[in-house]
Amino acid sequence: MSATDKSSIAGGIQDVVRNLGDVVRNEVKLAKAEAKAGVKDITGALSLIAAGLAFIIPALTLLGIAGSALIAQQTVVQPWVATAIVGALFALFGILFFMSGRKAMNSSHAAFKTTGENLKQDIQALKETTQ
Repeated sequence: MSATDKSSIAGGIQDVVRNLGDVVRNEVKLAKAEAKAGVKDITGALSLIAAGLAFIIPALTLLGIAGSALIAQQTVVQPWVATAIVGALFALFGILFFMSGRKAMNSSHAAFKTTGENLKQDIQALKETTQ
């Protein structure tokens, strides 16, 4: 192997290492940008949810009291039984909403989609370059 071949191999390795460094820096920048955008979206959504809950919770409490009174008045059920029935229905709906919200949160905000796709493409390009 001649000195020219050795220097061209060394130069090629240096180019690959330099390109790899650039790729890693760019992917870190992209991940940071996606994280900031995701946090901003989630923060705005959570603020609206909190504001909605501030009105919904007292309204549901009043509706529950009214529903219990209606059941107790229209049937032969004791008032405490009517309250327990309405409370159980509210608990069931609360559990269903909680579970569906948790599932939606896990599936939609779990990964940085663009960063993952770019990393796959970059790895493929580096493999092709080194072959």
